[in-house]
Amino acid sequence: MFGDTQQREKKCGFCNEEVSKADEMIVERKPVHKNCFKCGVCGKECKVGQSLAQQIPEFGCFFFCFDHRLLSPGEKVEGIKAKGYQKKAASKK
Repeated sequence: MFGDTQQREKKCGFCNEEVSKADEMIVERKPVHKNCFKCGVCGKECKVGQSLAQQIPEFGCFFFCFDHRLLSPGEKVEGIKAKGYQKKAASKK
């Protein structure tokens, strides 16, 4: 409603940390830190419309730049591991 000073906390779709309005960009209809919108293989900044968001089993969602978006799933996993990302803990049911 207009004039409502209470705002819902926005969480980054990549790192799940709070995102400030100044550091926010919308990717795949989710708020993301500008610094989180980078390639999971090379670390280069991704560009909207020239990158790919993909769910990688055991690691979560990653972005891939124009140069790395067409790598095979195995090559993407190797690149993610080489960057030092860790597997996500299995969720309990």
